[in-house]
Parts: sequence; C-alpha cells; structure tokens
Amino acid sequence: MPVRGRTDRAPQPCVLDPRTPTPVDLAPGERFELHVVLVGRARSFAAYALRALSEAAAHGIGPGRGRLALETFERLRPDPAPWTAPPPLVEVVLETPLRLVHEGRLVRPEHLSAPVFARALVRRLILLRAFHGDGLPEVDWSGLARACGLLRIVEARTGWRELRRHSARQRREVRMGGVSGRFVPDVAELPGFADLLAFARPLHLGKGTTLGPGRYRVAPRSSGSSGS
Repeated sequence: MPVRGRTDRAPQPCVLDPRTPTPVDLAPGERFELHVVLVGRARSFAAYALRALSEAAAHGIGPGRGRLALETFERLRPDPAPWTAPPPLVEVVLETPLRLVHEGRLVRPEHLSAPVFARALVRRLILLRAFHGDGLPEVDWSGLARACGLLRIVEARTGWRELRRHSARQRREVRMGGVSGRFVPDVAELPGFADLLAFARPLHLGKGTTLGPGRYRVAPRSSGSSGS
C-alpha cells in the first residue's frame, strides 16, 4: 500500500456539510443550516471563508438562484467520542452517501469491506496532515495495511442512495450517489481504530467530501445487540 498513491490533487482542507436536508425548496424566511469544517492551516482563514459564503449566498444559490442572508454563526467543537473506553464493536451509520473508490471504481454496498473503509479513512487523515498540517508523519504503511486487513464487518444493512446536484459549471445534474445504511466492524483487532473513527467524523470520507457526502456517526455496540 503506497504512502500517497495517486495524489494528483491535494485533499481540500474544508468540508461543506449541509444539515438542512437537500434538495430543498425554502420559503422566504426559512432557515438553511450549514456546517463548515476547516482543517489545519485553513483554520486561520475562517473569517475569509465566512465572508465568501455570505457573499455567495447573497448572490443566489441553486438552480433558481435563491438568495440567502447570513443570520447567525457559531464556532463548534467536535463532539467527544461516545465512549470512555474503546469498545470491541462499533456501529457506523452513514448519514450521507459514502463514495469510496477502490481499484478505480465506486464501491457498491455488496463490496464494502472493513479493510477498504479503514484504509481509506487512515489515508485521508495522513494526506490531510501531509498537505495542510505538520507534514507527512512517519507511518509504517505496510504494517498498517496488514492491520487494517484484519478488520471484518460482522453485521451490515446497506444499500445505494442516489443523489443529484446541479453543477453550474457543467450546466447539468451530477450524480452523487453512494453507499447508505449502517454496518458493524469488529475493531478489536486494531487497537485505537475506534477512537480514530470518532476523531475523523467531522472530516467525512470518500469522494466528494467537500460537498457533504461521506458523513457518518459512530456508537458503541454490544456483541449481543441486533441494532434497531
């Protein structure tokens, strides 16, 4: 497993995470909630990002060019991990479509595996640090790849969720579909991975994360639980 692999483009140091479900038709006076995540050195440009978003909203967003006005904003801190000690099992709930690419293709629900998910997560964290943080850390990628290969999914209820967005640049609708649902990886074989999962939640995962896909949440699972 190469350290960087194909990196013709550095990962973007930001995530635009709409919390108002989209697509949506907003009536005058209705609110639209957007979370903005800035990574590493990009955090020093928070004021500029806020100004840019405010001006873009005022000029109009979406096919109908609906105009929005910034009403309030607040700085949020990442939620702490939902456990005091790392559990052997966690449930990963995909809140927006997960668009992982493996061997040049989008991963379909039937091909989602714990090693593919884990390696993509670790690689994203490493590259964000390399390009936007303190530089590329010393990582035993061969050992880490082998460790990720020990992970397995013990339960999964996943499907495919198709989303579309309008691209003003391409002047057409663009598909943004990906895996949805939930799955339970056995993380006991990779110490620390449960905490890594919790830490990386605000960063999303997969292709197109800048626009919101790849958001997930995690919760501990007991071995006897069957989910809900």
